[in-house]
Amino acid sequence: MPSAEQAIGKVISTFKRARIEYVIIEKNTETELFFRRPYYSHGGSAEGKKVGSAEIYKVE
Repeated sequence: MPSAEQAIGKVISTFKRARIEYVIIEKNTETELFFRRPYYSHGGSAEGKKVGSAEIYKVE
């Protein structure tokens, strides 16, 4: 069963591949973790293919 650390590691890997250097944490509770890139312009054809945010939920 995947752990919280593994889920966060996958998201960090994805953000690094997208060349996003830092993120803003929107929500951090025992069951939810939301973070996003600091800005997202939605401009240009390639912009829609980039990562904008990540949401991790605890499932039991």
